[in-house]
Amino acid sequence: MTLLLLDASVAHAHLGHLVQQAERYLKVDVSGYRVRLVVSLTLGARETSRLMQEADEDGNGLVSPEERDAYMALWGAGLREELTVEVDGRRVPVEYAEPFMQPIGPIVATDGAVEMIGTFDLDGGEQTVVIRDGMPTDPFDRTDYSFRARDGAVLVASGLGEEATEALEHASVHRGMPLPGEFMVRVRVPERPRRLQEQVMLVLPWVAGLCIALLLSAALVRFKRRARSLQ
Repeated sequence: MTLLLLDASVAHAHLGHLVQQAERYLKVDVSGYRVRLVVSLTLGARETSRLMQEADEDGNGLVSPEERDAYMALWGAGLREELTVEVDGRRVPVEYAEPFMQPIGPIVATDGAVEMIGTFDLDGGEQTVVIRDGMPTDPFDRTDYSFRARDGAVLVASGLGEEATEALEHASVHRGMPLPGEFMVRVRVPERPRRLQEQVMLVLPWVAGLCIALLLSAALVRFKRRARSLQ
């Protein structure tokens, strides 16, 4: 029963199901081996008011920082299912944090915004990241995409769809245009330095072989000395 109630709460808190009109901003920012997936919605006055009412759990007409964090955590849980991430064809978990909601405090009808940042890591080398977009898209007047690589990461290709061949930094899709079901980046980052344990495992067979050779050599010397002493 608890699981059913949790599922219902998460579904109820999906901003994509709540918002009727917004502009969406999606950014893939690769910094070294770390990838940040920024998801941001710019809301009109009616959507901001409705969102704040949903977040106001105790119904006192105010959204506290604690209520904001709890509500945005539910949205983050929904984003993990609505924006699935694959690295080289393998789905990877994404952790959403750094919740932002503006405004908080008294419930008002004014322009606002919400944002969450998901993070995951790359192994190194050249890798392809595909984000499959399952968010409800009817409310969005516009979706802006941004792609960036820095701190040793090089953007090889990026864009809409999953087979981009050139490196785009920005792209926009307006209402009425076909909205892609995925967007991607292909990046090149240095190979990760091997961990000490991995280095030991690589060297261990050679060390073991050398030890065995030394033991056999020592045994052979002893055998020859003993054979000469018996003559």
